[in-house]
Amino acid sequence: HTMKIPSCHPALEASQGTRSAKRPQRPPSKKPCPEGGGLNDSESEDSDDVAYSGPQPAQQTIEWRAAYHDHASDEVYCGEVAAETGLRHGLGVVVYLAHEHRIYEGEWRHGREHGRGVLLAKDRTVLYDGEFTDFGVPHGLGRMDWPAGKSYVGQWHKGKPQGEGMIMAATDDSLWVYSGQFLEGKRHGVGKLTYDSEGKECYEGEWQLDLKAGKGTMRYASGNVYEGSWHADVKSGQ
Repeated sequence: HTMKIPSCHPALEASQGTRSAKRPQRPPSKKPCPEGGGLNDSESEDSDDVAYSGPQPAQQTIEWRAAYHDHASDEVYCGEVAAETGLRHGLGVVVYLAHEHRIYEGEWRHGREHGRGVLLAKDRTVLYDGEFTDFGVPHGLGRMDWPAGKSYVGQWHKGKPQGEGMIMAATDDSLWVYSGQFLEGKRHGVGKLTYDSEGKECYEGEWQLDLKAGKGTMRYASGNVYEGSWHADVKSGQ
């Protein structure tokens, strides 16, 4: 489909003219992550499979449905549905009335948020932009932004950062950035953590579940450098 999703709800119509979210770009290649730190090809393919016993996409007739209020879920939806089942399937927009009027714009599969999409706050602030799996769970590539100034862009697996990615967070007077590998939302594998916006203090090396573990180099703001082994975030030798 290459159709444009129109505004189907007052919350959407009132926000016309706001900036569009930029889609995250897929990197040219994926580096292997140790100890399950990334997604392999079979995992990414299997993640698209949804347990469903009804008509398959090739057998379905897709039709457009104007905005309507689903009282069972307390949601307002407009977009494409499967004529045979009435399930949301294709491109559509939903406003979650019971969840702070958040908005999802994107792809659906058999009634579930699945594929490429954008999750926005009521004021159209982008919360997450990327790929989703069942019921709106981030899975694949995407960017999430938190109100406190923290953001993550990279690979996701069932709602958590996993694989290659970058997370950054602003403190009162600085900005720390971690770029590297993740496992279940934690720094795990190989990566670099910069503790200040000027890059004067940083650690680059191996991680295990958010702790420095293995070989790594720590550069301090004083100019001192430690290069050696780490265990549970503590230096353990030269």
